Amino acid sequence: MLKFLFPHYQFSRIMQISRQWLEQQEMSVILLDLDRTLLSCKNEKSLYAFSDWLDRKQEQGFRFYLLCDCCSGGIFGRSHLKRLADDLNLPRLTLFSKKLSFCYRKLLRKEHLDRNDTVLISDRSACCGNIPAAKIAGIRCIRVKPPR
Repeated sequence: MLKFLFPHYQFSRIMQISRQWLEQQEMSVILLDLDRTLLSCKNEKSLYAFSDWLDRKQEQGFRFYLLCDCCSGGIFGRSHLKRLADDLNLPRLTLFSKKLSFCYRKLLRKEHLDRNDTVLISDRSACCGNIPAAKIAGIRCIRVKPPR
């Protein structure tokens, strides 16, 4: 009944998501929830622990979009996010409300992405809205535990 509230897949850590698994699922575009999926609120350095994983995935042909709710009270400002994207060699930085499905549909249209090739990786539970909004927009979702 409430299936739209829950992710399609779950992993304990983002680094457990392999190239082979993503290819089996026919996923080539990865939307990364920045707030807590990659960054611990207490330690910005947690993001850099994933840089090898990100580098490998980019070399393997995956495209990334960093997503952050900085317009709705997120913990990071635009200049901070731009610097993090540059440090990680991620040229795509998208800022919007992750809790609204029309924002995901707009991103798909603007970037000419196919929803069938796209996946959201987030740590957010159903009550926070990221996963339901993406699912309503037709995007598959993976939930991971946030870094400590």
